[in-house]
Amino acid sequence: MKKRILSFLFIFLIVFSLFPQALCAPDISVESDSAILFDVDQNSVLFEKEANKKMHPASITKVMTLLLAAENCNFDDKLTVDNTCLLGMPSDAIIADFRQGEEVTVKDLFMAAYLRSANDAAVLLACRVSGSVDKFVELMNARAKELGAANTHFTNPTGLTDDNHYTTAYDMMLITKAAVQNEKLMSVASEVKYTLHKNNVRAEDLEMSTGHRMMDKDTAQYYQGVIFGKTGFTNAARSTLVTAAKKDDRCLVVVTLGHDNKFKQYNDVKTLLDYGFGSFYRFVISKDDLKGMVKLKKSEYADIKNDFVIILPTDVKREALTQSVDVVNGEIFLTLKGSENDVTQKVGVVAENSGGFGAAVLRFIKLIFMILIYLIIIFIVLFIILLFYINRRNKKRIAEKKKKERIKSNYKYYNM
Repeated sequence: MKKRILSFLFIFLIVFSLFPQALCAPDISVESDSAILFDVDQNSVLFEKEANKKMHPASITKVMTLLLAAENCNFDDKLTVDNTCLLGMPSDAIIADFRQGEEVTVKDLFMAAYLRSANDAAVLLACRVSGSVDKFVELMNARAKELGAANTHFTNPTGLTDDNHYTTAYDMMLITKAAVQNEKLMSVASEVKYTLHKNNVRAEDLEMSTGHRMMDKDTAQYYQGVIFGKTGFTNAARSTLVTAAKKDDRCLVVVTLGHDNKFKQYNDVKTLLDYGFGSFYRFVISKDDLKGMVKLKKSEYADIKNDFVIILPTDVKREALTQSVDVVNGEIFLTLKGSENDVTQKVGVVAENSGGFGAAVLRFIKLIFMILIYLIIIFIVLFIILLFYINRRNKKRIAEKKKKERIKSNYKYYNM
């Protein structure tokens, strides 16, 4: 019960004491109908506006498509395009013009869907992963549910408008977070240009570049540190954006939905990224420093596997923070004291100290000593048994000898 109370207090205090901004909206505004700013490493929402409002996502749907492709395919895998997957797709939705029998790689399709937002590439990826669009859509919805995206429902892998195809800024943040944490996906996400080379069907190379202007150094909207981004637009959804940026060992995700101007929407993203990186900082206590703060018996040691990391508002000054460590029921808790309130978090456990080589030698000597004691005891017992046996045998011999002597004596007596 005490463990649960301490865990609850930590969650409560971290939100309501060191994060006073969580109690009231920060002094910033965005024009998008719905938006969210999320700190990936701390799993914290730093800003939100109508984040749970269901809206059309448009092509940022492809973040889920790309995630599933990365989770289920190898980029180097080769395939032959089967355009039966594209039947029924509007001709104006076909972007990269993949043709029947064309020999491509999964990465070719991935980058076309990512950089060019090619609907045909997204559908071909869906068929590659699941065999059909319908089965892939089932996988999309199952994965969304698994990620906690409770207000999301997909009907296609592209983002083309459908009344039953919707999501929220919060849900898209969860999906984008999963994408950013996928190493395979992120290994190619920073590529802002890609060439689909001519092949057995395609007569010329197809040059592709990112549509996310914050990733393009040649645009006014370029933002240093953006590591992943996907754009979207339909008449129903208007402009949508997902953006992930990294700075000072922190990763932030921004989702903006429902903006009337695709260029001005970048201002919303910049405002939120500037706020996230500028109004918070990363406070770290290394695991070695934490171990040095714990006072234990010689037979114990502090089992602390990770650094303590917390994101704090800039108005909580680093020099005003003090730290202390307590051991409660074998668990190690760090208390971080700020200018007004404290935060307590479990950072490790107390374990028995093996003592290293010296202790191992000592344990070996003790083992040998105990074995010797046991051997001596066994020897003494066996020796006593042997003495008992010899003594008994001697007594038996003496008794037999006396018996023979009596018989002999009696024989002489009767023959006299």
